[in-house]
Amino acid sequence: MDSLRLSAQALRRTFDFTGRAGRAEFLSYLILSQVPLLLLAVPVRLLVPAATAQPVLAGLSWLMLIPAPALVTRRLRDCGLPPALGLLLLALALRALGLDLLALAGDTPRSMVERVLSYVDWLLALPAFILAALLAILPASKQPEAADAAEEAPAG
Repeated sequence: MDSLRLSAQALRRTFDFTGRAGRAEFLSYLILSQVPLLLLAVPVRLLVPAATAQPVLAGLSWLMLIPAPALVTRRLRDCGLPPALGLLLLALALRALGLDLLALAGDTPRSMVERVLSYVDWLLALPAFILAALLAILPASKQPEAADAAEEAPAG
């Protein structure tokens, strides 16, 4: 039940880039947002025509990722890492979104652009994977943020 509460918290804070997000909140949202998509993918692909199934599944997966930029920013801050590192994950996400949108136009435009972007994959994929793994395993940093410290300071 705690995972549902943490996922709901991540959703409520979709556009809140301040503060911190703990490892449990990050992992709970990641798992609870993606597992339903995985479970839904097989029946949709079996029951719905491919021309409809692909955009529907892509759209659902992108909707589930809307809270990710703020969540990743808060999680990076919680780990004591600079929030700007989230731009690495954002670059790969925007690349994937662009390719998904091109896929709606057909395979030829997507494959032409994908060939050009394959170099970007080599540059960004491994660092992005390492960063995502660190977000999943690093504990919270011991240093409170200036904003956190200001909230905890006694009023005087």
